[in-house]
Amino acid sequence: MNINFTFDQNLHEVPDAPQEFKAYLFKKVSELETIEDPFGRASHLSQIGALFRIIRRLDEAESFLKEADTLIQKHEMGRVVWVINRLRLAHVLQWKKVFEVSTEMFQEILEVCESDANTTEQLDFAWQHLGKNYFDQGIYDLALKAFQTALKIRQEKKAAPDLIRSSETAIAETKKRLRL
Repeated sequence: MNINFTFDQNLHEVPDAPQEFKAYLFKKVSELETIEDPFGRASHLSQIGALFRIIRRLDEAESFLKEADTLIQKHEMGRVVWVINRLRLAHVLQWKKVFEVSTEMFQEILEVCESDANTTEQLDFAWQHLGKNYFDQGIYDLALKAFQTALKIRQEKKAAPDLIRSSETAIAETKKRLRL
């Protein structure tokens, strides 16, 4: 099943095979009925929320991510799980153009990643997504700085090539917007 995606000129994911992507998503939703373990359920809810965002069903994405957030906090699943889910939830709010809230959330996530040794592995994601949040608001100078910081971290930790390319693409697209 092809659940790959590319990024459009607005740095938003676009599924390569939309029907297969949706089939995978709804398979994941149906699997929820069998997951009782709070950690497994929260992880599954979070992934489903991210997938709903990619197909632009933002209300459903937000609902699944908020349910995951409730479980994560109730069962004290730790900062790493919290950061990953919060990144996804803030991203949904960003796409819903609730920028006051999404910006605040991304900044809080960034502070956690910079101050908690358990979450430093997510620091590049925090910077990359903060950059996308600024990009969607048209604040290209701050977006560029965030993307450059994400790229530097990714290069230093020898991240996967697709993550490095993602930051490089975001930088190039932001520079185009700054020249307009």
